Formats: sequence, C-alpha cells, structure tokens
Amino acid sequence: MRALLDEWGEADEFDLVAARAQMDAWQVPAGELPGGVAISASEIAGVPVRIYEPDHRGRTKPPHAGESTPANAERAPTVVWCHGGGFVLGTAAVSDPLGCLFASRLGWPVVSVDYRLAPEHPFPAAFDDTLAVLRAALRQGPVVIGGDSAGGSLAAAACLTARDEGLDVAAQVLLNPFLDLTLSNPSIDEFARGYGLTRQALREFVRLYLADADPEDRRCSPLLAPSFGRLPPAVIVTAEFDPLRDEAEAYAARLDDAGVVVRARRWDGMVHGFFGMFEVTPAASEALDWTVAALAEVVGS
Repeated sequence: MRALLDEWGEADEFDLVAARAQMDAWQVPAGELPGGVAISASEIAGVPVRIYEPDHRGRTKPPHAGESTPANAERAPTVVWCHGGGFVLGTAAVSDPLGCLFASRLGWPVVSVDYRLAPEHPFPAAFDDTLAVLRAALRQGPVVIGGDSAGGSLAAAACLTARDEGLDVAAQVLLNPFLDLTLSNPSIDEFARGYGLTRQALREFVRLYLADADPEDRRCSPLLAPSFGRLPPAVIVTAEFDPLRDEAEAYAARLDDAGVVVRARRWDGMVHGFFGMFEVTPAASEALDWTVAALAEVVGS
C-alpha cells in the first residue's frame, strides 16, 4: 500500500479536470469484470442508472418506472448504490466492479445511481437524485442502500429522509463514508497528507459541492443529524489511515447508542478506497467477504 501511495504521489493543488480524467481512467473494461452478471443502462425516476442483474432465474428484476408489484410478492432486495468521488468526480460506471461483485455474491440486483455532479449541479442535486431513485425502488420492494466515500454520505442522508417519511429501508452499507462536511473530525488533520485522500482535496470537494449551502445540513452531513433512532441496520467499513475514519466510526457509535443494529469494522494499515484494490492488497477481498456476510446477516435478521 505504501508503494502504491508513493507511486501516485500528491499534487500541490487540486485540479478538477485532471481529477475527473484520472477517475474515468479507473473504469474497468467490460472484459475484465466479474462474470455472471448482466449490465444495462436505464433510468429510474428520471435519473440515469446502471443495473447489475444476477444471471440466474427466479430472482426479481430491479425496479423500473411504471412497474407494479403484487403486495404479497416476495422479492429479493434491490441494492441502490451511490459511487464515490467527492460529489464532483466519477459516474455510475465507476461502480461496475462492485456492482458485479455484490450482484453475484448476494444474488440481488444492484442499481448504481448516476447522480448529477457539482460544481455544475451543486448541493442538493446529488442528494435529490439519490432520494428519487430510493423512493422509486421502495415502491417496488425491499431496498438496501449503500455507497462508498461521498456515495456513503448520500446513502446515509437518504436513510434519514426515508425514515422521516415512514419508508422502511432494509439496510445501509457505507464504505469509508464522507459523513461530516464541516471537516472537523481529528482524523482529517491526522492524515491530512501522505495517505492518498488529502485534506486539501476534501476542502475542494466541499467547496465545489456546497457552494453557499450550510455544511451542517444533515442532507450533506448525516453525522450531524439530531436523532439516529429507527434508522436501518448498518454495515460500515473504515480504514486506519483514512481522513474520514473518525466520522464513520462516530456514526456507527451513534447508531449503536440509538439501538440500531450495526456491524462495523476497521481495517488496520489501509487507506481510503482500499475496498476496491483487489490486486494491491488481500484486505480488499477480506473486506468484501465480511461486508457481504454482514449485509446478509442484518437483512435476514
């Protein structure tokens, strides 16, 4: 991991165009993706999505606008996924590897939300897109919502609104989530440089995403919500050397204090985004195995 970080280096200034190009370059070619999953592009509630459908019979399809489902029909959960990228980088296709892996390992369809990016579409555009897809999916059957990094923020914030609207989400899955845009947690400063994700980049993400919005708004900083009761069970992955570590672990603790079922685990020696680095560290596969098992447990409980 240290060798990889040294190879990446760190820019002195954040360049949005270069960062977007680098993020797009990480997209995995279709021929290198895990097999057994059909990938398609669609639209839900007016929001573009990518759908990962397990290649076996007897499972339900992900929700599409206009579909109806009998009230007594048993459905496999649909996973609504939000990609990372600081609210300003990436597309739904960045989630192709994780979408395929979750679909094949769980046997559940996965819907990756291609939410609008800042600064072209500042807060709350990404949140609004995520919530629209979640609401539509919940009308069709049980839903798990999750995301990595900024996507974890969108997923957790959508859970708060869904709870307040009386909507039941089966579980939330948060991988190295970005949950407090005030940037006030100690790990932000402790791991400000030298670990991939920098404090400078986080400040730029917040500036570009929020514009003049309040960073304490729970729709962008779900950690600051006044109440955590009645939220869905949570599976949370953190990394020892991640600037976002403290806020994710604080969120897990507050859920636990509120009586919410939580499965949380920190991977020592790891950095932000390690979850997808399967060719770099065995910890990525360990984290995937643990997350799949924990998610199946909390959804089934």
